[in-house]
Amino acid sequence: MFKNFLKTALQNLKKYKGFSLINILGLGIGMACTILILIRVLDELGHDRFHENADQIYRVVLVDKTYDPIRRYSVTPHALAKAMKKDFPEVIQAI
Repeated sequence: MFKNFLKTALQNLKKYKGFSLINILGLGIGMACTILILIRVLDELGHDRFHENADQIYRVVLVDKTYDPIRRYSVTPHALAKAMKKDFPEVIQAI
C-alpha cells in the first residue's frame, strides 16, 4: 500500500511540476523560518541560565520617556551599582 502511495505521489510530482515546486519551496522556507525563530527564542530564554544562582540575577533597565516611542536601555550609570548596594540590603553584588 505504501508503494502505491509513493508511486502516485511521484506521478503527481512529474505531472504538476510548477505546483509541486511552489509547495516544496514553501514548505522548506516555512520550516527554515520556524527553526530560526526557535533558535532565537531558545537563546533569549537561556540568557544567564548557566550561572549557579541564575534565579537571583536581575537586569536594571533605563526607561527614556523623552521620545514618542518610549525607549529602553540596558545601560545604566556606574554610580547606580554602588547606590543600589548601599540602599538595598537585598543586593548581594552589583557590577
